[in-house]
Amino acid sequence: MFGTAILVQLLEFKLDKDFYRI
Repeated sequence: MFGTAILVQLLEFKLDKDFYRI
C-alpha cells in the first residue's frame, strides 16, 4: 500500500515535468 503511494507520487511528478516541458 505504501509502495503504491510512492509510485503514484513519482508518476504525478513525471506528468508534471512533461506538462511544464511543453
